[in-house]
Amino acid sequence: MKKIYILLLAMLYLFSLVACNGNDDIVPEGEYVLTVEDKYNSLYEPLKKSYKPGETILVKTHLVMDVATIVELNGEKPIKRRTVQDENGHYIYNEYEFVMPQKASVLKIYHNEGMGVGYNVTLNDNYGCVINNVSGMKMAGETYEIHTNIYELDILINGEAFVTNGNYVETGGTGDTVLNNKGEVLYYSWSFEMMSEDMTITVSEH
Repeated sequence: MKKIYILLLAMLYLFSLVACNGNDDIVPEGEYVLTVEDKYNSLYEPLKKSYKPGETILVKTHLVMDVATIVELNGEKPIKRRTVQDENGHYIYNEYEFVMPQKASVLKIYHNEGMGVGYNVTLNDNYGCVINNVSGMKMAGETYEIHTNIYELDILINGEAFVTNGNYVETGGTGDTVLNNKGEVLYYSWSFEMMSEDMTITVSEH
């Protein structure tokens, strides 16, 4: 009888171990599994195993020199991205923001070697002032131009005033005015250096 009792206790103990080990695989009700594919161990902080639909996922990755780190959720780019600094102004990690969809999802992190670090530019131009292609992926530290068809306007970058007056630019030369063959101004130009974060450029008339 004593042997049977010990055997039952042993089985009960083994059952409890199996049950405890299985808790890691249990997804809380209302959440979906997030599978992370991260070949190079790029994560600065670990992520949860599952998230609720609509929940914000903050993905932090280590900074890597001369390599572009690409982070995608189900093949989609992040809705926000920036490089985070400490109190001394030193860059410490990249941060990407996603929204968890209503399904099990895959977060893929990989590197494109030999590329600079790119960030996205969004243009808000309700008055149609900008005439060149400003939106899209730009490389941090590179200089780009905004070409406009009027001179009196305001430009905001991430909500902060950039410039209120432009420079003329000259076709085929080193001057500051772009002219056509009749001597008429073609456009006005502003130069900006791409930040190490996503940028929203808002252009409006005075």
